[in-house]
Amino acid sequence: MTLKIFPILFFSAIFFSCDSKDKKSTPTTDYPILNNEQPANIDINNDDIKKILETPANRYSQKLDDYNFNLPFNFRINELSTENSPNHSFKMRWKVKPDFEIDSQSEGFRRFQVYNFINIIPFSSDQGEFYIFKRTNSSDVKIEDFLKPADKVIYKDNNSAIYKVDGKYRSLYFDYLADKKEYILFTSNSPFWNIQPELKPELELNQLAYHLRMAKNVLKPITAQKESWPMYKSQLSLLENSFFEKLNSEVLAAFKSDPNEKVFSPADKGNIKYYSVFKSNPEINEVWKKLSSVAINTNLKINEKDFQYLFDNDFRFFYSENCKLISKSNKSLIFQRGDRQTFCLVSKSKSGDYFIFKDFPELQQMHSDYYKNEINFYKELFENSF
Repeated sequence: MTLKIFPILFFSAIFFSCDSKDKKSTPTTDYPILNNEQPANIDINNDDIKKILETPANRYSQKLDDYNFNLPFNFRINELSTENSPNHSFKMRWKVKPDFEIDSQSEGFRRFQVYNFINIIPFSSDQGEFYIFKRTNSSDVKIEDFLKPADKVIYKDNNSAIYKVDGKYRSLYFDYLADKKEYILFTSNSPFWNIQPELKPELELNQLAYHLRMAKNVLKPITAQKESWPMYKSQLSLLENSFFEKLNSEVLAAFKSDPNEKVFSPADKGNIKYYSVFKSNPEINEVWKKLSSVAINTNLKINEKDFQYLFDNDFRFFYSENCKLISKSNKSLIFQRGDRQTFCLVSKSKSGDYFIFKDFPELQQMHSDYYKNEINFYKELFENSF
């Protein structure tokens, strides 16, 4: 069968058709992936996957209608339409067994996309999709029924699996929600093929294990948790850890190669900046002094040349006085522009030799607190970098 979700993917036993304008102890690594090189001597087995699944995650709750999705801090979720129109079409039919078929045209079928704010895959943040659907008749469906088309099963438990089909690694989670009399299905669709050179299988499998951890706990209650850089780092996958280590290495290499470099901004393949790192000097120290002098919950007062140094170095968040300081510590400041969901995080690095600026733009579709987890994560990251 065929799965078509820009680009076309092939996934046995499932047919999708989607043409849309609205598409939008855990093993960690101490070695960066530099110049697209990959860590050597990595292996992953069932015990590694079990450790990942059993490791608690720092989670938050996102409510969509009658569902509370409890997601790891770096994941987001939104509902996608299953209706067909001139600009959008979606169709899914999966005959899992003779008396159990999943059909997107059935009444009450719902589709949710999960994505990651950590850009580990070029040009895509997709991590997979949840499908929730009702059944008028019950059927004894086991995880093994979903795995009949698989070429190889890497990991399996009573409601989830990681397997290989048509040359691609996939993760899958399936369960029955007794309180709602509904089924929930998660399938991964991360386009690992966007990463060049081709990833080692162990890195894909490690990432898919984190997908399963997310899916298996998405409806479970959140327990007490705290925020710290060791906590965040321990919960990142190999690819996520290496992504940030690579960015840090790029920053330090840029300043080392040119002692006169004032600012460096690591960027993605589309040349969109992740953040801007300023080397400490009298000019940027004055900017920090000005910003940190603002009282909490008050607006920034701007004189004509207060932030000319930032403008001259292509950082333009502070162009008006409509910026309120909403959070303040000795090492980080968070500003919000008016009542809009637009923010700027400014942090001192661990050594104090650098100042990191990152803005978070307002998007068309976003809920309140959309950036809360992302800002908290980057605050811990910046304060513990360089």
